[in-house]
Amino acid sequence: MNKKLSLKPRLCFRRALCSLLLGGCLLLAWPLHLAVRAQTDLPPAKSETADELAALQQEQELLSQQLEKAQKELSAFQSQKDLRDSNLSWLLERDAEQRAKYKTQLMQVAGITKIKKSLDKSLEVAIRKYDERKTRYGQRIEAMYRMQNKSPLEIYLESDNLEAYSSTMLFMKMISDADEQDLIKLREAREDLSQRRKETEDNLKEYSQLLEALEKDLKAIEEDIEDYQSKVDSLDAEMQSRLEAINQFTQQDDELQMGIDAMQAQLDEEERQRKLAEERASLAAESQEAGAGAASPQYTGGAFVWPCPSYSGITSGFGYRSVPEAGLNDFHTGLDMAADYDAQALAATSGVVVYASWMEYGGNTVKIDIGGGTLIMYCHLNSIAVAVGQTVSPGEVVGYVGTTGLSTGPHLHFEVQQDGTPVDPWLYLS
Repeated sequence: MNKKLSLKPRLCFRRALCSLLLGGCLLLAWPLHLAVRAQTDLPPAKSETADELAALQQEQELLSQQLEKAQKELSAFQSQKDLRDSNLSWLLERDAEQRAKYKTQLMQVAGITKIKKSLDKSLEVAIRKYDERKTRYGQRIEAMYRMQNKSPLEIYLESDNLEAYSSTMLFMKMISDADEQDLIKLREAREDLSQRRKETEDNLKEYSQLLEALEKDLKAIEEDIEDYQSKVDSLDAEMQSRLEAINQFTQQDDELQMGIDAMQAQLDEEERQRKLAEERASLAAESQEAGAGAASPQYTGGAFVWPCPSYSGITSGFGYRSVPEAGLNDFHTGLDMAADYDAQALAATSGVVVYASWMEYGGNTVKIDIGGGTLIMYCHLNSIAVAVGQTVSPGEVVGYVGTTGLSTGPHLHFEVQQDGTPVDPWLYLS
């Protein structure tokens, strides 16, 4: 059984003052004194800790709202970033494709430019050769024309013989025909070069326009990439800011929760002390009622009868101890004697039963007033064998061992209280 003493300075001072003022009256009205004392020990119904706890809980609620808002903003920024990352990825792919096309187009323009340069040079050579051939042709035509102005007789007379005359006439005709054919071929070659040069210029113009369009597309894509990258960087900064805020809010929430848990534990302890004080007040009232029908016991001193003869050992002594199931250190107000279920619990000395019922922490509990302001208590009983107002003798069965109430196994919690305050049972058992 776990109980803590209410030892606040103001309560101790109040009890001391009451003891000094009412010392003479206590001997005449002891049961009434017990009731007054128990009520005096009651802690306030609402402590400052409760107000502090409420303030912390309100602060935690506001912090939770801020945390939720930051998380929603982070989620929204993440969605925007995902979309922009997707668009940026598409732009980078398109940029790579356009750059590949631009590179190909640039190579084609370079090739066409080279072809045009070759055609320009070829056309220049063809025009020059045509002009040279045309000049020579004209010169030969002019020479032959002068010869042709002579009469055939003059040409015959100038010839050595008839064969020479015939050869001269035939040679003149062959030269004239060959020159005409050469001129025709040169003119056709020049015209062909001119046509090819024009086609090449058209192609070069078309490819240059495509290259210019690709350059514009690449520039637009690069501007889009730069814009998207800037927006992604901005979103990254916003997300980092929200993440830092979330981490800060989470840390603050953890710290607040630790404070809330500590205050809640303190409030639980105050409530336990309040209920303990109420039980003491109830005990005093029952003792007063029982005293009306039974003689007030008188404790004469001496060692008690051992309250649980079949016990197997002491599992928890009087004083501070660790309580794992409660998660705290507690002050144990009695002796815990391990025993089997339904082992006998005996009256340690004679007295009057002032309580025989259920308690929140003690489970089935029996309280016996043995006189002189001393009370003995048996907790965690499986069943109770006495009733309120009943007088018991040393060694008489008052109940049977169990594990009711706040208990982890079958045992008897035996406690001695002097003027409502637990004292070490070994002072009476040895």
